[in-house]
Amino acid sequence: MKALILTTIIFLLTISARAAGIAGVEIKEIKTVGWDLRLRGQFSKPADSNPGDIIYGFLATNSDDIFTTYSHQYQFIGRTGEKTFELLHEERKNAVVVNGREVFKYHFEENGEIPLEIFRKGSACTDNDMAKLKMLKLSGNMLLYKVTLPPCLVKHIPSKNN
Repeated sequence: MKALILTTIIFLLTISARAAGIAGVEIKEIKTVGWDLRLRGQFSKPADSNPGDIIYGFLATNSDDIFTTYSHQYQFIGRTGEKTFELLHEERKNAVVVNGREVFKYHFEENGEIPLEIFRKGSACTDNDMAKLKMLKLSGNMLLYKVTLPPCLVKHIPSKNN
């Protein structure tokens, strides 16, 4: 079981490392009390998302036990209508999918925001604090977007990662 978990962690980190080289994806590293957190998304400038692209996600690893992990990711599935699109949300605990893989349909509203899950343990974040997917443009089968983080997480990002 530990080998499976370690393999999954290495796989997720490999995906993150590859994503760091793709235009439009940033990696933010945060240390909170007892947790190491890697955020993946486009935080500083707008980016296009094609079907299948991960637009936001995080991997939280317990500082004392690397086999205790939590992750969430949101994947752009694509446009489903004139002003609608879908996102796939997946939550994992210790590399096992929790609550299944959920597909959400959204109505596009220019400059509208969609709340996204954040990792709250070890930070001052409350249940009301969320990351936000800002919808900028839906063109063809691409979504132009930007992700904003709540101040409770931003304050934990070292200045070299801002």
